[in-house]
Amino acid sequence: MTVRQWPLFACALLVLLSIASASARAQNQGFTYQGRIDQGAAPAAGPVNLIVRLYALPNGGSPIGTQTINGVPLLNGVFTVTLNGAGEFTANPFAAGADRWVEITVNGTTLTPRQKLTVAPMAAFSAAPWVLNGTTLSYTGGKVAIGGTVADMPLSINDASVGGGGARVAQSAGFQADLATRWHFNLFSPDGSASTNYGLNIVETNVADFRVFLAKGGNVGIGTKTPSGRVEIASANDALVLRPATMAAGSVSRIAFKDPDAGTPTTNLSFKDTGYPNLSVTSATAAPARLGVNTPDPAAPLDVRGEIAFGPTGQFSPVASDSGPIRMLHAVVNSGTGALFSGQGLTVTRNSAGHYTVTFTTPFSNYPSVIVTPITPGTPATCTTNLLNPSSVLVDIFNSAGVGVDQHFSIIVIGAR
Repeated sequence: MTVRQWPLFACALLVLLSIASASARAQNQGFTYQGRIDQGAAPAAGPVNLIVRLYALPNGGSPIGTQTINGVPLLNGVFTVTLNGAGEFTANPFAAGADRWVEITVNGTTLTPRQKLTVAPMAAFSAAPWVLNGTTLSYTGGKVAIGGTVADMPLSINDASVGGGGARVAQSAGFQADLATRWHFNLFSPDGSASTNYGLNIVETNVADFRVFLAKGGNVGIGTKTPSGRVEIASANDALVLRPATMAAGSVSRIAFKDPDAGTPTTNLSFKDTGYPNLSVTSATAAPARLGVNTPDPAAPLDVRGEIAFGPTGQFSPVASDSGPIRMLHAVVNSGTGALFSGQGLTVTRNSAGHYTVTFTTPFSNYPSVIVTPITPGTPATCTTNLLNPSSVLVDIFNSAGVGVDQHFSIIVIGAR
C-alpha cells in the first residue's frame, strides 16, 4: 500500500481514569485517545504502527514523552488506543490542567498539524473542582461533605450508624495503625439517639471501655462515658501514674482536691523529689492544711478517726484502747534556771532553791497526772507536787534533811485534752 497522505479527521478524547484509585494515581495518569485515518478519500485499512509523542506546545519543543504502539487495528479507519498506561508521558502529564498536543507517526509518516487534547465534558465535570498535582489531590474552593450533602466545616463526615450503647452520628472518622488496631472518633450520646447530650468519643476497635470521652460541658472521661468531674479515670489498675523520667530537686507535682466545705480549693497534695520520696499536704493560705483519715472534714492538720497502729506488724499504739482523748507532755528541766533541756508544751519558773512552778502552755480540760524524777546522780532527793490544777503544778525537791535543793529533773504530765 502506497501512502500519499494521512490527514487526521478526529478530535482527541481525554478521559482521566481511576480517579477513585489512589494506587492508579500514584503510578500514572492514563487516558484513551481515539482518531480516524484516511488514505485519500477512503478510510485507511489496518493494522498500523503508531508512534505517539506528547508536547506542551503546538509547534516545536521537545516531547514530554514518546509511546510506540504496533499492530493497531482500524475499523473504517478509526482506531482507539490507551496512552500513558505505563507512564510514558510522566505520572501526571496534565498537572494543573496544562494544555497538551499529540503528534502521531503512522507507519513512519508524521501527521501534521499536532492535535490539541481537550477534556470531555463528563470528565471535566467529574474532576472539577479538584486539582491533581502529582499524587496530591486538593480542593481550595470551599467545604467538603462525605456521607452527606451538608458541610458546615472544611471536612464534614456523616455516619448514621448506631452502636456502643448510644447514638454514633455525624462526623465519624477512622484511623488504622495496623491490621489489628483501628481507631475512630465520633459524636456519641450516653443517653441514646433521642438525646442531644453528645460528646466527642475516641474509641479503639474491639475494646469495651471508652479510651477518651469529652462530654458535653467540658468533663473528660478516661475509660468512662459519664465523667462526674473535670477529669475522671475509670480503671481496674492504677488510675493515675506520675512517672517523669527525671525530676529535678525542688520540682513538685501537685493534685488539687475539692474543699469539703465547698470553699476555694487552696490545698495541694504534693509529691516532691528531695533525694527521697516525700509526700506532703500544704496550704496556700495562712490556715494549716488538713489531712483526714476516715473523715471527709478533718478538724486538725492530722485528723484520724479510729486507732493508730505503727511498728513492723502494727503492734504499737500511741493511746491505749478506751483511754479517751488524752495528751502527754514530757520535759527535762535545768534546776538552776528552769530552762528546758528537752521537751515542749510547758514552762518552768524557779521560785527558790528546790521550788519550781510548772505552767502548761495549753491547759488540760481536767486535773492531769504528774510524775517528777530527780536526775542528779549520787545525791539523794525527794520530789513532791503541790497545788495541782489543769493549768500548773508546784514541784518541790528536798534532801534527806528536808531542805530544798536544786536538782535537774524530768517531768511527765498526762491528762485529758
